[in-house]
Amino acid sequence: MHMSHRSIRARTFFLVLVPLLSLIGLYAFATTITASETITLARASTVRDSLADPIGFYATALQGERMLGTAYLAAPTPAALGALSKQEATSDAALALLRRTANSARTQSDSSPAVKAALAATFRAASGLPTIRGAIISTATTRAAVQSAYSTMIAKGYQTIVAAILQMPTAHLVTQSLAVMRIAQAEDALLQSEALLVGDVMARQFPAAAHAVFAHLVGQYRGMLAEALPGLDPAYQVSFHRAVSPRALASLGRIEDAVINSPAGRVPRVRLTSYDQASRAVAGGLAKAGFQAGRTLANAMQAAAEPIDLRLELAGGFGLAAILVSVIVSIWIGRGLVRQLAELRQGALELAHQ
Repeated sequence: MHMSHRSIRARTFFLVLVPLLSLIGLYAFATTITASETITLARASTVRDSLADPIGFYATALQGERMLGTAYLAAPTPAALGALSKQEATSDAALALLRRTANSARTQSDSSPAVKAALAATFRAASGLPTIRGAIISTATTRAAVQSAYSTMIAKGYQTIVAAILQMPTAHLVTQSLAVMRIAQAEDALLQSEALLVGDVMARQFPAAAHAVFAHLVGQYRGMLAEALPGLDPAYQVSFHRAVSPRALASLGRIEDAVINSPAGRVPRVRLTSYDQASRAVAGGLAKAGFQAGRTLANAMQAAAEPIDLRLELAGGFGLAAILVSVIVSIWIGRGLVRQLAELRQGALELAHQ
């Protein structure tokens, strides 16, 4: 009789336990997915926010150093050397800030393997700075080699930001952030073309190869802008249209077209002051709008995290409450079933004896 009673209790216990375990499993699955999304977005936002500005400062410093290094090779004067040395100090400070940020415990813990690999590539490229600087000062290199070396370093830094963006789990934020990065890359292509043209005009040399590279860079940055701007949300488009002067953009386009359409191998008749003014105005506007868009995207990331956090709280709180209620009700129902079945068994035994 005792064994039979235990059998009824055990079978009833397992009958109640199976749906409870299923409910607990579903609760754990839903909570894990929501928590994983929250953690991924938080880490991606941290990495992007911590690295974007230091890499931006570093890239801007290298762009200035690229321009001044090219100008020094075209006209190696003491004044040009002094300006270059001052800019090198600015670049070194920006690189030191980037290293501190990259090596911080928070960045290291939140960075994906792709971001860490991109950072390592950025610092490997930066290790070539002393070599290229020495070659510039000794005039033992060419303007094309200088421009290529600095452009590679800048591109490596931008690739790190792209890797950080790709960590984000929200597709819309990824596409908007990549479009903003595309515009930053277009700005760098514009500044590359400026360094090339200014250096060659100062040196009174503009070979056919330089002419072709200049045309390629102009086409590249125009194509990047034409591709990236339409993909931005209207709020970001307005920022870029406001920051970039249409007058400066039109003036720059006329000068660039005149250079591209000039005979290959001949130094174009360009007023460097007008060209530099228009180029800097457009590049500065793109940089300003990109910085503003980056701040807005950072706020959008925080806003996107709020619904996820709310879902996690609801899933965790209500799910746990539902499980507790289910456990209590299941125990109450199970005990009632055991008692009723025991009474039924006892009644059947008494009936059989009588």
